[in-house]
Amino acid sequence: LPGDRTVPTGELLHVDFGVVRDGYAADLQRLWVRGEPPEGLVEAFEDVRAAIEAGYEELQPGVVGHRVDARARAELVARDRELFDHAFGHQVGRSAHDGGTLLGPEWDRYGESVEHEVRPGELYTMELGLDTEWGYVGQEEMVRVTENGVEYVVEPQTQLWRLEE
Repeated sequence: LPGDRTVPTGELLHVDFGVVRDGYAADLQRLWVRGEPPEGLVEAFEDVRAAIEAGYEELQPGVVGHRVDARARAELVARDRELFDHAFGHQVGRSAHDGGTLLGPEWDRYGESVEHEVRPGELYTMELGLDTEWGYVGQEEMVRVTENGVEYVVEPQTQLWRLEE
């Protein structure tokens, strides 16, 4: 809620938001830090970014959802990071979580939704994060599946943004 609190130096501002326009939804996350970010925070951001890019590279027409999730998780494991406890991505359409194919692990709670194939024309989020001493380093991007691959719907956040002092 609106208030008088400001973001202290060295702390993150993490925004997870969506909009609805012309009957269709969006779902994104963005990050800012006040002041010069500590090296560990930059590394955490880069590790999350690398996992999202790994999932992006795996996401193609015809791939099943759990393969995309597995690729993103493998990138975090390779970077000695703890794994997130939710699906890597979900479809977006008339609502932010629109059902259909899920880009998630083969866990019982996700049922068969992770076994479905990704199809051209579908929109997905790719999202994950890490809990750090500076706050939650979460990123969420939206992509459109095309006949030949995927493309970002909104320019991805490739670096940690800074709030001015």
